[in-house]
Amino acid sequence: IYQGIFALFLGIVLYKKEIFEQLIPESKNIIYSTAREFVINFYPLLIISIISMIFLYMTGFIRLFLFIIKGIFLTILLILSRIFLRKRLSTFEHFSLSVPSEKEYQRDYVKYVIGISSGILSLLLNIVIILVIFFVWGGSVSNLKSIYSILSYEPDLGSTRISIINFFKFFLIIYLAFYISKIFQSFCRSKVFKILKLDIGVEHSLLTGIHYLLLVLGFFIAFDSIGIGLEGFKWMAGFIGIGLGFGMQNIVNNFISGIVLLFERPIKIGDIIKVDEIIGTVKKISVRSTLIQSLDNIEIIIPNSDLISSKVVNYTHSNFKIRLHIPIGVSYGSDVQLVKKILLSVASSHGLILNHPSPQIFFTEFADSSLNFELMIWIDHVTEMYKISSDMNYAIDKNFRKNNISIPFPQNDIYIKEIPDELKGIVDKIQTNNKHKLETDDIKSESTK
Repeated sequence: IYQGIFALFLGIVLYKKEIFEQLIPESKNIIYSTAREFVINFYPLLIISIISMIFLYMTGFIRLFLFIIKGIFLTILLILSRIFLRKRLSTFEHFSLSVPSEKEYQRDYVKYVIGISSGILSLLLNIVIILVIFFVWGGSVSNLKSIYSILSYEPDLGSTRISIINFFKFFLIIYLAFYISKIFQSFCRSKVFKILKLDIGVEHSLLTGIHYLLLVLGFFIAFDSIGIGLEGFKWMAGFIGIGLGFGMQNIVNNFISGIVLLFERPIKIGDIIKVDEIIGTVKKISVRSTLIQSLDNIEIIIPNSDLISSKVVNYTHSNFKIRLHIPIGVSYGSDVQLVKKILLSVASSHGLILNHPSPQIFFTEFADSSLNFELMIWIDHVTEMYKISSDMNYAIDKNFRKNNISIPFPQNDIYIKEIPDELKGIVDKIQTNNKHKLETDDIKSESTK
């Protein structure tokens, strides 16, 4: 009877999750909070386990009850230990990454080293805990050998060795190749390139080449681990050739174009280029596409084949100096020497315009309505060219107004030799109305006097 009442009370408490959470309040203690978090997250499993244990105990399965209770207790203890150690490891990672570094690549280097170290430690910890749980629930070394023989079973496929273990080994090698590449890149940025002091574009080309070289090497090792050697790659080359004929031309074209961009380097990281009326800074060059950040802070992805086959204006290929052309027109009769003096004075007073080479003024033509000049100035801030042109136009207009120099607009005089008969009546009516209006205005002005 008492056991039934206790089971009923425990069932009601566990059924209502809110009541159960109130029985175990929150705490800042990391061990207690870890246990509380585990219990709340595995709440349904806890309900089923406790009710099952009570049922076994009440029906007389005492030894089975004790075995399961022991297994559950030790399993929960091991899982809580795993959660606790993981939190400690996360705290260490956060502390290590919060240490200030002088350069971004140094932070990347620390991040990748800590990341792979944490991943290896977590993997080893998980393997140890799984093995301990396996032995807690009655497993033995012979059972492990049997499981290993099942997982390593290889069907007869010739030289190819396909098994569950080889399958995991294949992806593990590729995963390690990727992480080793990232760590090696960060090491080169923080140590090697800091000593060599290479151009950022050369650094990017070298790192990209090393990255893909390590990945290809990793793929070769991974395929070799499952018995696919160089002979097997002949078949893969055949499949790739078929793929090229069925729609992969653009992908391969972009890939080859990316390799050309990385090694020939017509454009490089940090260059300011113009493609299809889009001006922006090259942020990243990959084997398939190039990322450009426009002056409007919009990131544009351009296929590499477009950068190879179409016309690209590179403002900073060899240096950052460019020359701006600012056309100006003044009215006929203006003092052209004064115009020249004003334009040179405006150009020399702007802080972003270079004095060497010096600004130049050219009297270009006698146009229909204006005397046309062209002001040529040199700048080394390509991204500021629109602002500089705007500043110059404002300053030129202000100084022209001060010196009574006008900027004309196109004017055309129309001479009508003969008016068609259909329009003569309309023209006469307009002239009559205008004459009547002038007479009325004269009468009003006389009466006012």
